[in-house]
Amino acid sequence: EMNLRSIDKIVILKYSPSIDGFGPDKAIEHRSISYWIADSPKYADLRIELFAKECVSYIWIMTSTFSASPKYVSIYAIVSKVEKVYENVIHKRFLPQLKGERWHKLVLPPSFQAKYFKFVFEENYSDDKFISVRQIRLIRSKEESIRIVEEPDHVLLPEGPIIGDTKTITLSVRAHGWPEPTYQWYKNNKPILGETNPDLVLSLKCRPSTRKRTYRCVRCKMVSRDAPNNAYRVKCNNCAYIFTFKELQ
Repeated sequence: EMNLRSIDKIVILKYSPSIDGFGPDKAIEHRSISYWIADSPKYADLRIELFAKECVSYIWIMTSTFSASPKYVSIYAIVSKVEKVYENVIHKRFLPQLKGERWHKLVLPPSFQAKYFKFVFEENYSDDKFISVRQIRLIRSKEESIRIVEEPDHVLLPEGPIIGDTKTITLSVRAHGWPEPTYQWYKNNKPILGETNPDLVLSLKCRPSTRKRTYRCVRCKMVSRDAPNNAYRVKCNNCAYIFTFKELQ
C-alpha cells in the first residue's frame, strides 16, 4: 500500500546554516532516496515540491542506527493560496533511534492538502557534522467522504408585503473531502447558472420580523425566544447547530 499510494516528488532542496541558499541534494551511499545535509549537526532543512497539490494522509520517515540520524522533526506546508507562507503541521516530533532501519509514521490532519512541504530536522545522535535521513515518503489519502464544515445559518421568509430597500446577504458553505469537492447552488431544485463558488450573494427585500417566536434546539434542547417570526432556518445560540423549523414539526 505504501508503494501504490506514495506520491512522486518533483524536486528536493536542502538547507543548513553553512549553505548559502538552497542547492540540489546529493545522495548518501549513492542512494537517490536518502538525504545527507553536511555541516549541520543541529539543524537541517529539506524542501519538497510535488507535481501537483495532493491530499496527504500521513508521512513515513525512515531513520537508522547511523549516528547522524536526527532526533526531532517538524513539518511545515504551504496551505493558504493567498499568503503562501509555511504553516506548522507537526511540531518537533521525537524520532527514537532503534536497531536497524526504522519507519516513523506521522499522521496529518484529515483532508490535508498541499504541494510544498518543509522538513526541519534537529540534532543528531553523535558528534558527526551532518544529519542524514534514509527515506521520506508522502502517502496519498484514500477517497474521503464529503464533510460539510460551514453552511448558511439564518434564512428568512417574507412576512406580508415585501417592502423596503434591497438588502445584500451572502450565503456560504464549505466542505472537506477528497477528491476536492465542487460547488453548485440551486434555486427551486434547479441549478443556478454560473454559481459554482462556495459563496452566493443575494439581493433581498426580506427583513427580520419584529415579532419573535420560541423554539427548542433539536440537538441541545436549549429553549430560545429571540428568533424572528419569519425565520425559516436558525442557528442555535447555545451549540451553534443549524436547523429549519420544519424539523420541529
